[in-house]
This record gives sequence, structure tokens and C-alpha cells, in this order.
Amino acid sequence: MTKIKRHFFPAAWLLLFTLAARVGFGQEEYFKIEDKEKKTGVTRAEAAREIERPETGSGKFADKLRLGGSFGLRLGSYTNINLSPMAGVALTDNFVMGLGATYMYVRSSYYIPTSNDHFYGARAFARYNFLPMIHLHAEHEMMNVSFYNHGYGKYQFVDKEFPRRWIHSPMLGIGYTQPLEGKLVRGIHATLLYNFNYNNHINPSINYDPRFFNPSMSQRNISPYASPIVFRVTIL
Repeated sequence: MTKIKRHFFPAAWLLLFTLAARVGFGQEEYFKIEDKEKKTGVTRAEAAREIERPETGSGKFADKLRLGGSFGLRLGSYTNINLSPMAGVALTDNFVMGLGATYMYVRSSYYIPTSNDHFYGARAFARYNFLPMIHLHAEHEMMNVSFYNHGYGKYQFVDKEFPRRWIHSPMLGIGYTQPLEGKLVRGIHATLLYNFNYNNHINPSINYDPRFFNPSMSQRNISPYASPIVFRVTIL
């Protein structure tokens, strides 16, 4: 019994010291974990703010911006090379409005003599996908064109062989959309349009009096398009 008492107190003190050390270490670890979580929370909040903060040139408007255009080529007695860059804004997921510029090189053997010229203009458009891959397209195109001066009417005293004038073309049509995954280009659009003003784009320098009308001047239309039906393939 004396031996047990002799060894009891040192053992008790050792056990008490061990428990105290473990408790202290545990508290230290607890505060370390809590402090670490607190710092991690602050870091995550700062990261979230960094994500929400738009970088220069980005933001909600950049997500709605669409860039692209169309290219056209027609060869033969009437050659038409068409380049039309476009930019639009997606007002909704299915509705885009925008503007475009157009440049055309035109060579026509319909006129006498054969003409080579450059047409230019602009257009405003709206496109609505009423089905995921089917869209309606409306636009108004304004084009500066040249025409052969036959020398009648107010053009009879004009020395220029190819005067210029502005013509307007309201168009409406339907088309097919192939979606893309691009940031600024969201689809390829094949569209068939009808030009409601095509038959009004007649050459103003021809005398249409039937007593003097020359059948050889039957090519009266000065539109850069060969018919009121216009087919376009556009990326936007």
C-alpha cells in the first residue's frame, strides 16, 4: 500500500499535465481552424466580388453584342460582289436588332456600254427567332447606286454618263438559323427576303413615252439586285 501511495501522486500529476496539454492543444487547433475558415470565407467573398466586378470592355452589354456580316457573289452578265459587315444587340434571347454597312462591286453588260461601278450603303435590321431554328428577318436598306444616263427628261443635259442616286429597299423574309457557340457570333442564318420596292427602282433617265420608248432600253431597274427575291447567308 505504501508503494502504491508513493507512485500514485507522480502518476496523477503526469496524467493531469497530459490532459491539460491536450486540452490546450485542442483549443489552439480549434481557433486555428476557425481562423482559417474565417480567412477562407473572406477570400471567397473577395473572389465573388472580383467575378461580379466587370473588367474593362466586358459586362452585360458585351454579352448581348453580336458581330458578323454577309458575303455575296454573283457572276455572269451581271456580276455582283457584296461585302456587308453587321453589328447587333440581343434585346432578348430570341430578338436581335442592329446596323450594317454594304459595299458592292457591280459589273453589268445590260447597259451600253458595259458598266463597272461601286455601290455603297447601310441598313438597319431586326431578327426574331419564333422557333429555335426558324427566324423572321426585316430590314431597310439604303444604297447609293449609279445608272446609265440615256439622256431623257431631266438628265438630257447632264454630261455624266453614270449619275448616282440613293434608293431605298424595305425587305421582309424568313430563314433558317444554325446555332453556334461563339461569344460574338451565335449563329449562321440563311434568309430569303422580298424587296417590296424593287419595281420602283427604275432608271429615271429613260423616256417612257410609248411613242419614243426604245425596247432596247428594257433593262430599266437600277437596283443592285437582279430580282426582288434576295437570298443571304449571314453570320451573327
